[in-house]
Order: sequence, then structure tokens, then C-alpha cells
Amino acid sequence: MSSTASFKLVHEELENTIQEAQKNLETFLSDPSDIRVLESAIDEINQVRGTFVMLEDKGGAILCEEFGRLLTELPVSDIQAQNYRGKVVSDAVTQTLLILGRYFEYLGIRQQTRPEILLPSINRVRKARGLQDLRESYFYNYTVTHILKPRTQAVFKLDQQSLINLRKYRHIYQASFLFLLKGERTRGAFKYMHRAVSQVVRIAANSNIAPMFWLAACAIDCMAASGAQVGPARKLTLAQIDRQIRLLITHKDAAFQQKPAKDLIKELLYIIVLCKVDSPLATQIKRVYKLPDTDVSDHELSEQIDLLNSPGQSVMQSVSTALSEEILNVKEMVDNAARNNQSIPFSAKALHAALIKITDILKMVGLVSPSNVLRQQADMVGGWADRAAPSTDQLLRIADAVLYAESAIGRLSRGAPVANVEDHINEAAGAQLREAKVALIDEASSGLATAKRSITAFIDSNGDTIHLANVKATLAGVKGALVFLGSQKAAQIVQVCSDFVEKKLLSKQVSYSADVLEHLADALSSMEFFIETTISDDTNDMEALKVASHAAAHLR
Repeated sequence: MSSTASFKLVHEELENTIQEAQKNLETFLSDPSDIRVLESAIDEINQVRGTFVMLEDKGGAILCEEFGRLLTELPVSDIQAQNYRGKVVSDAVTQTLLILGRYFEYLGIRQQTRPEILLPSINRVRKARGLQDLRESYFYNYTVTHILKPRTQAVFKLDQQSLINLRKYRHIYQASFLFLLKGERTRGAFKYMHRAVSQVVRIAANSNIAPMFWLAACAIDCMAASGAQVGPARKLTLAQIDRQIRLLITHKDAAFQQKPAKDLIKELLYIIVLCKVDSPLATQIKRVYKLPDTDVSDHELSEQIDLLNSPGQSVMQSVSTALSEEILNVKEMVDNAARNNQSIPFSAKALHAALIKITDILKMVGLVSPSNVLRQQADMVGGWADRAAPSTDQLLRIADAVLYAESAIGRLSRGAPVANVEDHINEAAGAQLREAKVALIDEASSGLATAKRSITAFIDSNGDTIHLANVKATLAGVKGALVFLGSQKAAQIVQVCSDFVEKKLLSKQVSYSADVLEHLADALSSMEFFIETTISDDTNDMEALKVASHAAAHLR
């Protein structure tokens, strides 16, 4: 019998056991002198753990094991005093009981164990116990036996210029990482970080530490390409990369010859596999390390974690069902009024009451925007005479509002995140302006990407200028977009890059040395990140513009 089939047989018993454990814990916290109820709660959690072991669900078993140990070590005085540790422990106890209940619902719906989605909950309990978090790759069935990287022709040589460049790349990495920590401009920040780490790979050449940065560059590129979320575990991994760059600067040759930690290597490999990106580098790494694939993508895993931490499925399903019935009732009223159905007389009072009921429920479950839109229509209907015949335009406005609410209810029933957006009528007023802005940003971004590909082809072909033929026109389009976006300084930098390509590279006035072309690459990459910042808000990242300006100064 499969584990999911076995789960169906014990589902109800597990739920009852968790409910009993919750009652016993509440009783103990109200009267800490009654040790017996705490012991009963611990026994019940161990019983659930035993069931998870039987079902071969590693995630559930580890969560219950950690939770049972936390209850055994429960700091009662801290909980009663509600100091920092007491609050952390109280939160872990409450949340773990809720998550276990929702995980039972998850198993009942999905019919498949998924230990990875319990990692945040496991780490919450471990934090309450004063232990380190388990890594994101903990449940990934792979062992790092060899740390590999294809050898390059470059010879490792650490000179003063390399150290200066390392400091510059670390600054770029840290500035971008700061945006990730704030949850801002993640797409552009990933690109900028990838650029920095890729240059560290070039400096590291064939040193012992080089494979770690090679994998890090690929992992960051995969996260950028897949639009991956950056949770606490991933932030720690990215911070560890920053510390490794710092060690290269402070410990110099000794740090370059240090072999990287296998647990960090496994973490980076897991991110590459999980993001499901089929870039040439990712494909090469999967082949070199013989990585087993995962049956879930990073995006799917994030969705399932969010679903597990949302309100219980049974509660949301009940609310969604009730709302759907009310919506159907309103749609029938509007349809009968539109058809002028004489057998069912139209009642403005009945329609008003139905709309008000729906708006109240929508507001209660956090769907504020559709509630506001529907409230406007309810107020309009409230001003009608009871038997008045509404116009077609009035009925269409009600129908639009109802459909908007219905789509929001659909998100609710699927357990998707609730969008807290502006009222859709006010949002529509600025839609054309935003669309024009997005079109200009897309034009500038694609133009820069095209220019960078042309310059890369120029380098790979040992200076064949045919690859630069269209760069001037491409960068002219980028400059025009930036002018319309009000970024005069950025437009000037792009013009400097264009003049350099046109007047120096194409005319072969300067040799295309690595240092010169690196300044050009820095300028264009920084401009990419600068343009990316305009997508998330109306302010630009002046630090990126400063780096671009500094790089462009070497091209004059």
C-alpha cells in the first residue's frame, strides 16, 4: 500500500491527535504546575511522528521530532514573562501546530509527500531551540564527492590590479545584494551580482576556490532567469558568497588555494537544478556533476510553501463556496433584469442587499479592492426605486464589478496570494502611461542586451568589426528611450559607449585589450541595472549610475 493510501486511513486520527495536543498545551500554559498535560502533549506529538515515519515522510517526521524536543525543553518562565525567547518559543509552538494541521490537508489534496515545504517550519522550531537552520538542499538526494570545474587557459596570478578589481566587484555585489535583502529590484540585482561573480571567476582562473564561484555565477544567473524568490535560506547562501569574496581580498593567495565547503557546493547545485533553467552553463554543470533532477521547480515549491502558510484550505473553501453562491444569485438578478423577465420582477432592494452581503464578506477575508468596487455599485443600486428598470449601461457596470469579484474569489479558492491593489478604476486611469513607460524600458533593456551580444561576438571573433556594424544604431535607440524617460545623465553615458565603439573600435584606433573592453562591459552592465530600477518604482539607483559613469570615463 502506498504512503498516500495509508495516509487516508489515518488522516482523521492524526487530526484528532493534533487537536488533543493543542488542548493539552493550552492547559499547561495556563497552569504550568500540571506537568502531566505537557507530557501528554509530547506523547501525542511523538505518536504523530511515528505515523510520519511509517508513511516515509521525512519532512513530517523531522518536524515532529524537533517539535517534541522543543516541548521537552520548554522554557516556561520565559513564555510566561513573554521576553524575546519566550515570544520566539510561543510563536514556534503555535505556528507548528497550525502547520501540522494544514500539512494534513495538503497531503489529503495533493496525494504526495513534499518534505521541502516543511523546511521553514522545521527551521522555526530549530531557531526556538537555539540551533542553526537546516540548509535548503537538506532533502536533496545528492552527495558531493568531487568539486569540479573545467580548466581554462588562463593562469592564476594575483597582482595589485586584481585586488583592486576584487574590491570593486565586491562593492557591486554588496550593493546589489542590499536590494535583494529589501525585496527590491530583484531582477536587476541578480544580473548585477552575476556580473560581479563572473569577473571573480575570471580572476580565480584554475585556483582551488574557482569552482565555487563558477557554480555561484550559474546559480545566480538561474535565479535571475527563473524569477526565483529569495527566502531566508537563500539569503544566507548569497551572504556566504560575499564572505568568500572578502576572504580573497584579506587572505589573498591562501584564500584562493582553500577548497570550498561541500555543503555550500551542494546548496549551489541544488539551486541550479531547482530553477529548471536550460542555459548552456547550467546544462554543462548538471552533466559534469551528474545531478539528479527534482520533480518540482523553484516556482512550484514557493507556491506550495505559500499555500501551506495561508489560512486553512477547509476555511477558505467554505468561504469561497458561500461567496460563489451569493455571486450566482446576483448574476441571475442582473440577467433577469437585462432580459426584462416579467415572470421574475426586478427588485432593487434585493439586489442591493445581496451586493452589500458580498462586499462585507470580501472585506472580511482581505479582498479589499473588489469589495470597494462592488460597494460603489451597491451604493448606486441603493438609490434606485425598488421596481425601477435599470439601463443596459448600469447593468453592465454591475456585471463588470461582479466578474472582478468572482476572479478574486477564484484566487481565494485556489489558495493563491490575495493581491492588495489599488481600486481598479483608479488603476486604469494610469494604465496607458505605465504601458508606454514599460515599452521604453523594454526597448532600452533589449537594446543594451543586443549591444552586449554584438561586442561579445566581436571579441570571440578576434576583432571582426562586422559584428559592430549595428551597435551605433542600437545604442541610439537606447539613448532615445532614456531621454524620454527623463534620464539625461544615463543617455550621455550610452552616447560615450556608442562613440567609443564607433570612433575607436570600428576605426581600430585602440586595441581591444581586456582592460578596455572590461570598462565597456562594466558601463553597459551598470546601465542595465540602472534601467531595471525604473520598473519597480520611479526612482533610479544612483550607485549603478555612478559605476557606469566611472567606467565610461575610461572610454573617452
